[in-house]
Amino acid sequence: MAAAAQAPVLELTSSHAGAAAPAAVLHAEFGTNSLSPIGLSSLPIYESACGDFVIPGIKVGRTWVMSGEPVGPTSSRGIAAEEFAHLAGRAAFFGVDEAFAQEWTGWAMIIGAQPIWDLSLWSEKADQARSIRCQVRRAAAKAVTAIEVSSASTRKAAAEIREERKSSRLLDISGFAAAPLNHNARTFAAIQNGTTQAILTAAPLPARQGWAIHETLRHATAPNGTLELLISHAFHTFHQEGAKMATLGLCALSSRALPGKRAALTRKALNPIYSFDGIEAFRAKLRPDSWENLYLVGSSGLSRLEATASVGKALLNRPQNRA
Repeated sequence: MAAAAQAPVLELTSSHAGAAAPAAVLHAEFGTNSLSPIGLSSLPIYESACGDFVIPGIKVGRTWVMSGEPVGPTSSRGIAAEEFAHLAGRAAFFGVDEAFAQEWTGWAMIIGAQPIWDLSLWSEKADQARSIRCQVRRAAAKAVTAIEVSSASTRKAAAEIREERKSSRLLDISGFAAAPLNHNARTFAAIQNGTTQAILTAAPLPARQGWAIHETLRHATAPNGTLELLISHAFHTFHQEGAKMATLGLCALSSRALPGKRAALTRKALNPIYSFDGIEAFRAKLRPDSWENLYLVGSSGLSRLEATASVGKALLNRPQNRA
């Protein structure tokens, strides 16, 4: 009979956000969650005493809100999370995958879904799917091209686009921050006549042989199809380098994950501050090969309402690491 896995001892002390070790080392081997690179770059990192797990998160009032599941060996990440929750008293893990939600001993609720693309199928899909092909051609006809660039070279354009977002009064809940682990992040830009019209930032998911696109920024005046062209270029690049999959991350309150009438009414009520339906429709137009449900899980001493409120506060007041 196999011996039970020993619970790692976790300490409620943090490393500097974005620290190279052990966070980057563990993510390079075990990273699967599309939120982990975001949290690891911008939030305090809580690590096990023996250095085999890290958990990015932030304390909101009396509640600890963690970004994704613990980063470490899959076989014992549930044990690590339970130990952390026990020490923390009140803990919620935001955006965890279905496997983790099923092994969690507290409550779990679906918060949305993330689209997944099989990159081996992208080239054919981009050529045959009219919803993709026509948009890419529209942008190309307006002299828009896509290239990989350094994040520093797009900093000014990114700041300008974010200012446009602020004026739209739309809430950005793409994650706790927009910057993945800086030394692993890759940036692509859509250029038109020397002007940056859109920017895409991605971080690797090593254990899935894939990439998570964390942020897409587009000027309001960019030609139609600019984002489609930029995303297509990134997908082609990743596939040529041997990557297997890509995701654009969480679609909060996705109708695919939450098809009921109550969720539909919630989306309708909140659409003025966050385009739930618009974001999901755009990603669906790119013909993902599958959708994966993502969850919010919490410890038994924390209600769903309290956890949801704490996550909302964490998202609204999250650190901004844009380097």
